[in-house]
Amino acid sequence: MSVMKVAALLLLVLFIVKADDADVKTEWTLNEVDKIPAMSFNISLPEDRYTSFMFGVDRQLALTTTKPHIEKRPVLGVQKFRPDNWVNVTLTGRGHAACTLAIRADTLYLVGFKPQGGSWYAFDNRKNLIHGSTSLGFTDDYKSLAGENGHMDLVNVAVGKKPAQEALDTLASYKHGSTSQIDTKKALVRFVVMFCEAARLQLIRADVSAAWDQEEGGKLRQVSVEVTVKWRDISCALLGSSMKKKWDSIKEANDIKNYGEPQMKSAKAAADNVYCILQAKDCSVPYN
Repeated sequence: MSVMKVAALLLLVLFIVKADDADVKTEWTLNEVDKIPAMSFNISLPEDRYTSFMFGVDRQLALTTTKPHIEKRPVLGVQKFRPDNWVNVTLTGRGHAACTLAIRADTLYLVGFKPQGGSWYAFDNRKNLIHGSTSLGFTDDYKSLAGENGHMDLVNVAVGKKPAQEALDTLASYKHGSTSQIDTKKALVRFVVMFCEAARLQLIRADVSAAWDQEEGGKLRQVSVEVTVKWRDISCALLGSSMKKKWDSIKEANDIKNYGEPQMKSAKAAADNVYCILQAKDCSVPYN
């Protein structure tokens, strides 16, 4: 057993970021050698509290890595069929509405959700990851969730406090076979953008933050939507640059050079577009 695992067995790590009204909470526990984050956020809070919550997510994800940072960005854990670490996010809002999102810490994919007082529901292609979960009847790809144009239809997804509350109301009261798939998909894709994509990509988080306190919420910019399917390539480029100490000769670096803000024409510019790096598989430059 490695020194790290022995230490994990002996230590309980507790990290709490908590507002006076207990509406924002971030907590770490260790279950044997597995880190199990339990996080909560009240979506009725203003934009600065959303931003603080997401920075708490950044700090906790950084604790899951065993690799050196690249351009000051943490490399997430090795991808496995079942992740070593989960991020369970409990969202609360007006009234007593609440639901919990199950998110993989190695890829930041949303796997499923649990309504208030209910059981777990998971995307059809992720069901085996949550024991005892019920299939939702659809998959987690953007063509299924957002529309026929896939990720490009994310320009139509409302983000911000009000859209988040609407999504929470849908999932908190979800009844399988009764709640419409259209409403369920609409709610889930909003949370995928506002929490999963916003944990990966700086442009997405900036757009969500800008929309958060607007009366009706807001939408994502085109430049932000374009990078939602580039996170793997960005990660491969950064991983490759750490191995080769070059940028322009890496295939993925050339694939992304005209995307982002700033455009990703260097490793630093690429890092300025992300909060963390996927430990991607099958990159043009092997990473180890």
